[in-house]
Amino acid sequence: QEKSISKFLYKKTPREHIWRKGDVRMKLSFREKASYGVGAVGKDMVYMLSASYILYYYQDLLGIKAVTMGIILMAARVFDAFNDPIMGVLVAKTKTRWGKFRPWLLMGTLLNAVLLYLMFSAPVSLQQVVYCRF
Repeated sequence: QEKSISKFLYKKTPREHIWRKGDVRMKLSFREKASYGVGAVGKDMVYMLSASYILYYYQDLLGIKAVTMGIILMAARVFDAFNDPIMGVLVAKTKTRWGKFRPWLLMGTLLNAVLLYLMFSAPVSLQQVVYCRF
């Protein structure tokens, strides 16, 4: 019987979008729902632009073979498979005055900006290849 009680502590009804927490009901307004949706638009736009351009940049401009790029992208996915659960545990155990997730968002944003710049900056030895292809 404990399973049935805990099963309904956090239940989202599909039509009302109401979360039940014990006996307290919390309804999300349209503004709150839209804010959650819009919150990731900037991050997702940068990701999609870089993900759609990365293969063209590395293969056509820098001259890296398609097989090599496939191996690199596959290695990134395998790394994500192991890294995501580890980061989930780290975030869940984080306790700061700013909350659990906010410090990781700040560090992740700064790290992503640096890595995005480095991802599209060609080494000096490959810049001649880039200029010759135009």
